[in-house]
Amino acid sequence: MVKEQHGLVLVNEVTTGLGRTGEWFGYQHYDISPDIIAMGKGIGNGFPVSVTAFATDVISRLGGKPVMYAQSHLNDPLGAAIAGEVVRTIREERLIERGRKISSILITGLEKIKERTNRIIEMRARGLMVALELKDDSKASFTAHVHRELVNCGYVLAQRPGLNVLRLDPSLTIGRKDIESFLEILEKVLTRSN
Repeated sequence: MVKEQHGLVLVNEVTTGLGRTGEWFGYQHYDISPDIIAMGKGIGNGFPVSVTAFATDVISRLGGKPVMYAQSHLNDPLGAAIAGEVVRTIREERLIERGRKISSILITGLEKIKERTNRIIEMRARGLMVALELKDDSKASFTAHVHRELVNCGYVLAQRPGLNVLRLDPSLTIGRKDIESFLEILEKVLTRSN
């Protein structure tokens, strides 16, 4: 509908881009073709850089006029070099394909834990972006406890205060043994806390 009205479709791939979902971009899981793509986080692999990509027809609509924007590392050649190297590394080392395989191990393991512990209500996953919704009280005290236990065991994951959801975002380079170890510890924590 937006394109029928000559509008532009912009997708925010700051978190979901560069292989995180099992494809180069999250929008590739859907039947859309964006005009503008915003990228960050993964494109710099820790270095503060962001990228905005424009479709060819959008560039022609600009008529050669520059897009005015501001960023703390504006026109930084180091950031551009790092972004280029990140893209090259992901492509040459086939990290997206590797991430899909690791994701399969993680999701299969989580499904088994869900069945055995009866503590996971729902699992939402796309590639290596995973959210686990746990059975909990209205204050999410069990989820907070599980989060603390996992962090104390050395696993970095997110839990927003008051929500019964754990968010896992392992890197595309995480090892199989690390995933298997996480799954083992998670099951122990969920079982011990029953």
